[in-house]
This record gives sequence, structure tokens and C-alpha cells, in this order.
Amino acid sequence: MPKLLSRLSIAAAVVVVGLVASSCKSSTEPGGGGCGSNTTPSQSMSGQLDGKSWTSNTTTVTITGGVLVITGADNCNPDNILSFGMFPSGPGTYTISNSDTSGINAVLGIGTAQYAANIFAGGSGSATFTTLSGTTAVGSFNFTVVPSTGAPAGATNHTINGTFNVK
Repeated sequence: MPKLLSRLSIAAAVVVVGLVASSCKSSTEPGGGGCGSNTTPSQSMSGQLDGKSWTSNTTTVTITGGVLVITGADNCNPDNILSFGMFPSGPGTYTISNSDTSGINAVLGIGTAQYAANIFAGGSGSATFTTLSGTTAVGSFNFTVVPSTGAPAGATNHTINGTFNVK
């Protein structure tokens, strides 16, 4: 039961961050990447969203109660926001699966639409940490997210992958 509760806690934290961050845009189709200037130059997240270049202009990291959440937003219209979280135990790869005890999950917000990858909603993916310390997280991610809250009828899955470096 504690394993299920920790996964629910992480999922709830990531969904809340994603919902709050993406609530100000109205479109639900992915836009470009990296609109405007980088507001967090010491932190970065970039990669590909459905095969198109994507760059976060606002990248944040939070650690609350052992839950690490990394969020990147491109500040485009619509805003594309990726947020993923887990209870990491150190460097390594964390994969969405029933056997993974980290509770990893991801939410992609595209405007007002939410897409998720976790053991409850479906989707797939992983995050790999090459460096994970009390002050730095460096690695890569690869998620296929499925339509969730606010996604339009007939919405399709989205794939997002890339790298992150946060302090």
C-alpha cells in the first residue's frame, strides 16, 4: 500500500504543477519550441516534441518530501510544458512500469490539454540521471504521453524526448 500511495502522491504533484503551469493558454496543438528568451539560463531542458525541435525557456526543479519534479516550459502559444517527477534513489534509469518503485510519471501540457504517462493513465517512458546529487540533476528523458485532462476528442499520443541539466 505505501508504494501505491507514493505513486499517487507523485502523480498528483506532477499533475498539479502541469495544470497550473499550462492553464493560461487556450490552444491544444503543440507549437514550436523556445519562444522568447531563457528566463532560467543556469538550468536547461531541450529535445524533440513529436519530432520537432523543442527548448524550454523556463526550467525549474523542486524537491518536496523526497519527490523530485523537473518542469520545462517553452513560453510559446500554446505553451508546451513538460513536467516529470519521481522518488529517485540515485543516478540511473527510471522507467514507467509496475515494478519501478520510484513512481515516475510525466505530464505534457499543450495549452489547456494535458497528456500523461504513468502506470495509471498509460503511456510509457523513462528518465535517466547521469548525475543526481543534492544540488544537480543531469540526464535525459523519453516519454510517450496519452490524452488526459482537457485533451480534445480524437487527440493522439505525443512523444517528447531530450536532455535536462538543473541545479
